Amino acid sequence: MFLDPDDSPIELPCLVEWWNDRPVLYKQLEKCYGEISKVKTDILIERIKEFPKPINLTNSGKSFRLNELCKAVKLSESFFKKLL
Repeated sequence: MFLDPDDSPIELPCLVEWWNDRPVLYKQLEKCYGEISKVKTDILIERIKEFPKPINLTNSGKSFRLNELCKAVKLSESFFKKLL
C-alpha cells in the first residue's frame, strides 16, 4: 500500500509492505518515526486478510525465495545505515 505524504508518519511518500517476511534487521526497529493513521491501518488489515498466503512452495520456489531474502538483507542494510 502506498501512503501519500499526508498519511505518512515521516511526511514523505512511502510503501507499506506486508508480504516481505525476511528477517528484519534490529536497526530497522530501533526508532519509531510515527504511526499510520487508524483509517489506513484498517485498510491495510483488510488487504492483508485478502492476500493469498503461499503454503506449499515447490523446491524451485523455495530456492528463489531464499535467494531473494538474502539479496534483500544486503540491500536494506546499506539503505538503513544511510537513513539512520
